Amino acid sequence: MRRRFLILLLVVTAFTGCIESGSFNVAGDGGSFKLPDFRMGSSSLETDEAGSLSSTGDLAVPMRSLPRHFLRSSESGSYSESFSLEGLPSTSIVWRVEKDPFEKVFQSISEDSNSKTEIDVDGTLFDVEVEKRHDLYRLATHYGLYTFIAETTSPGEIENARAYGSAAEVVETVFHAGLKNALSYDLESLRN
Repeated sequence: MRRRFLILLLVVTAFTGCIESGSFNVAGDGGSFKLPDFRMGSSSLETDEAGSLSSTGDLAVPMRSLPRHFLRSSESGSYSESFSLEGLPSTSIVWRVEKDPFEKVFQSISEDSNSKTEIDVDGTLFDVEVEKRHDLYRLATHYGLYTFIAETTSPGEIENARAYGSAAEVVETVFHAGLKNALSYDLESLRN
């Protein structure tokens, strides 16, 4: 009996310690709690306020930032997600966040790019690599420790639909929304 009591006491103490240290996020309104992310390759960023942590999955594109004709078509994990356009289910616009402290991924994309442009997101200018081919339209930039990429492998289908603008406009919409969300975190402190 004493042994069971000690084990129960140990479990309760460990669980309480996890809640106190912030490893468990327990909702105060009686909702469910969220287990910490122990997946391989997951990383965290500091936010500007109160030093709370946020996973790279929070660098996803908020649906409220996109026009209503964008549909989240699948989740590929913490670092990438896919969207399609209403009425065009075979279209795919992918947003990816690559942890890239040495800019290897970005340099690889830069070698294949056709041109460069600047995009202003809330007063922050991003130098963006553009790759345009008949089967690919891609925008990519490097900021902090991350390379941000938005791309479609169906630019012709988007262009032919003539309903949502050009492939460039559609991809830039996702790219802009993703970067705007990323800027809500303290990425500036992670710049090289």
